[in-house]
Amino acid sequence: MKKLSCLILLLALMLFSLGGCSKAPTTPANDTNAPGSQDPASPSDDDKSLPSDSPESEPGTDNPPTDTDAGEDNPPTDTDAAEKEADEKERTLAQIRHAYADILSGILYGSMLPDGMTLNVMDYGAMDSNLFAIADVDQDGQEELVFCFTNATMADMIAYVWGYNPQTGELAEKFYGFPSLTFYDNGLLMEEASHNHSLHNDFWPYMLHRYDESSNAYTMAYEVSGWQKEYYPQDYEGNAFPDDADTDGNGIVYLVTDPHSGASHTYDDGEFEAWRGEVFGSASPIELPWENLTYETVSAHAKPHLAHIRKDILKAASDKDLALLYMDGGLDAVEEYLSGSFQVAFSSEDESETYFIGTLNGQEVCSLEYLDATTLIYNNPIEGVTVLGIAPGMDAREAVSILNTLGYESETSLAQKALGFALEEGVASHYITGVGIDNYGIYLEIEKDKVVAVSFGLYCRYVG
Repeated sequence: MKKLSCLILLLALMLFSLGGCSKAPTTPANDTNAPGSQDPASPSDDDKSLPSDSPESEPGTDNPPTDTDAGEDNPPTDTDAAEKEADEKERTLAQIRHAYADILSGILYGSMLPDGMTLNVMDYGAMDSNLFAIADVDQDGQEELVFCFTNATMADMIAYVWGYNPQTGELAEKFYGFPSLTFYDNGLLMEEASHNHSLHNDFWPYMLHRYDESSNAYTMAYEVSGWQKEYYPQDYEGNAFPDDADTDGNGIVYLVTDPHSGASHTYDDGEFEAWRGEVFGSASPIELPWENLTYETVSAHAKPHLAHIRKDILKAASDKDLALLYMDGGLDAVEEYLSGSFQVAFSSEDESETYFIGTLNGQEVCSLEYLDATTLIYNNPIEGVTVLGIAPGMDAREAVSILNTLGYESETSLAQKALGFALEEGVASHYITGVGIDNYGIYLEIEKDKVVAVSFGLYCRYVG
């Protein structure tokens, strides 16, 4: 009997153990108390009575905040910082190239250099024979503009290297000379002479320039020429060929002169090669991305910066702002928007249909000039319609303040600052994105401290 009681007890313990193992494990997938297990449309009474931010709720049981919950309180991440840095670099590069496009525009359409001097062009129909390149030729970490003007007589051919500082808006002339140049990746620049007036018929003389960081310009380091005894037993002053320097007896020596000290050295072939090895070291020539001077090539360097300006305009104006419509689709886009959304009626005032007036409720509200660079004139307000966030009737100071947020202070000249819209130097109430091709200008007509009309269109100082 005792034995039977023990057996019954053992069976009971085994059944209890099996019952405990068969219970489903507590996991987020099937636990009724796990977050998200309740129907969100019908929360339990416990959920209603205990908000997630209640001090009575257990630590760690709340859902982690999402990006949407955190909003703008989220600290910037490494990815955000990297994207911002990349955008700033892209903007800076675009700004530098835009400044160079302004310079090239002046040369292409006005034969005008940045300092106001003009080039002696031999054939205006062959301006595309001139070459330019944008590259970091002096290895200072920032791109320069190299321009070679060859559409001229030999005496008028010239090359320039300019560098633009986007922080200060200053343009530096780093070099000018004859347009037969080779740049090296150690900061050296070889300039071949325009004519071979040396004493060596088979060796072309050249000058070596070295980039000087302190002056931000190239300075001449050496003048190099040769002397060939077979053709020139004496130099131009009657001095005999230096046989003592010609140690290998081949009748050829090389002359290297320091233009600053005036010291000159005569080298035989082996000594000359050793000198070149010391000066050039392991430097390699830089392959420049040469381009012909045309509207298409210049415009390509102007447009990326203007695309960034468009992004900045969106911060101050809607995507239906007339200036943005104009920039994206010209006057046709402006006309289509105003007629379709506001029933503005347009009629031509001339047989050639280059000038249209837009009226609304019998009142002139705008005009579209298709001639030349094309211009939009907005002179009576339509509710919700702006040009760069500006509308007729707006306080003039408010309008200028908007333009200043897109560029620099109104008294700052474009020659000093060239980002966004800036007041054109010497012209009142006319703000421009630059002086070269494919830029934009906005003119504010102001009376009694009020904007009475806004004009917007393409702008180039050298065209029209």
